[in-house]
Amino acid sequence: MSDLDIPDPEWAPIAETLPTSFDPDIKPEAEQEHWVNVIQPALAAIIKPDLPDESKYRVEDHKVPSDSGGIRVRVVIPAGGAEATYPLVVWIHGGGWVVGNIDQDDYFTRVLSVELQATIVNVEYRLAPQNPFPAGLNDCYAAVKWVRPSPCFLPIFISRLQAASNADRLSVSLQKGFVVGGQSAGANLSAVIAHRALADPFFRDKPLTGQHLSVPPTLRYEAYPDKCVYI
Repeated sequence: MSDLDIPDPEWAPIAETLPTSFDPDIKPEAEQEHWVNVIQPALAAIIKPDLPDESKYRVEDHKVPSDSGGIRVRVVIPAGGAEATYPLVVWIHGGGWVVGNIDQDDYFTRVLSVELQATIVNVEYRLAPQNPFPAGLNDCYAAVKWVRPSPCFLPIFISRLQAASNADRLSVSLQKGFVVGGQSAGANLSAVIAHRALADPFFRDKPLTGQHLSVPPTLRYEAYPDKCVYI
């Protein structure tokens, strides 16, 4: 036994509310409701004491067009003055592709925005199994595209106006950084988006500059040597 076997005291009471194994009889709607009503408030309570003063940032919700008709994103922007611009981070929450929503990492993205002095776009994507793959992925990809309009789809004078509008709204300078990131399932989606964007002409003149993958599920366990598998 090592210190890695000892759960953090803040996490231990939350872990006790989680199912110990997958129960096929539990409906996904019940799991999603439990996550929103029990797990997310507990996680928020841990981060709440570290929230920066509200004068240091602003928060805006926007609707992003997608093949579902539209998804919600929450944008956190540092309060640096009317002329200030910031690098952009598109953030995707975790939850096994099945649970979670835009509120899950709300406090975290506020802290992140102020500490990094970056505009954070927090994405609420459709969840499985009600919305089979690639619904959630398509939503997240639409959010990444939304932050930078493409001139090739609009008359040039309209595209310039739209680009200027988005720059003003989000206080973003993609030249300072254009990053996609997330945790767990969100990290998986971020990795897929980064690969997809490499071959997408849409991003040719403003490519992603980085990705942040926190505990990413990027390989099935069969791909690891036996000595590295602990399940």
